[in-house]
Amino acid sequence: MTTYDKMRIILSLTEATDFNQADIKIESVGNQSIKIIHPCGCYFVQHIYAGKIIARENIDQAALNKINIDRLFFAELCKQHKDIAISQQEEQQ
Repeated sequence: MTTYDKMRIILSLTEATDFNQADIKIESVGNQSIKIIHPCGCYFVQHIYAGKIIARENIDQAALNKINIDRLFFAELCKQHKDIAISQQEEQQ
C-alpha cells in the first residue's frame, strides 16, 4: 500500500459524520515535522521543509506526484483501518 493510499484513507476519516476535530492531536516531531494523530490511532507525519522534486523530461506527472507525496508525508494506519484497506485491496484483485 502506498503513502498516497494511506493518506486517502486517513483523510476520509475527517469526512465522517461522527468526526470531531477536537479529538485530533498534533505533536511536534523535531523542528521540521508535525505528527497528526486521529483518535483511532491512524497518523501521518508531514515534513514541512521536504521540498519538491522538479519535473524532468523522463518522469511522467503521476510518478512525480508519488515521489513528492513520499517525500512530504509518512502515514501509518491503525489496525482497524489497515484491515479494511487490505480487504479492499483483495476485493479489487
